[in-house]
Amino acid sequence: MKNITLLVITFTIFGCKSEQNCAYIKTGTFKYTNPIFSDWKVIRNDTLQIEKSLSKKFEVQAKINWLSECEYEMTYVNTNTDLLKKMIGKKVYVKINKVANDTIFYYKKRDTVEISSKMFKIK
Repeated sequence: MKNITLLVITFTIFGCKSEQNCAYIKTGTFKYTNPIFSDWKVIRNDTLQIEKSLSKKFEVQAKINWLSECEYEMTYVNTNTDLLKKMIGKKVYVKINKVANDTIFYYKKRDTVEISSKMFKIK
């Protein structure tokens, strides 16, 4: 009985911690760690993500549909540049694998392109 109680407590603690961490990244301002996107800033609330290139003044907006506490799907809906118009209507699946302090480790899939990467929360 003692082992079962300990097991339930352990799952509850780690389960809540994971949900709490994913809830932490549902809103805020983020930066990519990939040097290719180092000038991009991501601003997210629980239903909208805005990605901005600070040097080129590009912006793209996506609606967010949360599938679970740590998974969501983004659909690009708007942009301020013709260069990114091909993204409109495209869906991207994102799974948060881990949140450690302010760093988010995630997996992203769009069409046949799959990547694992990370970003960090700046506020």
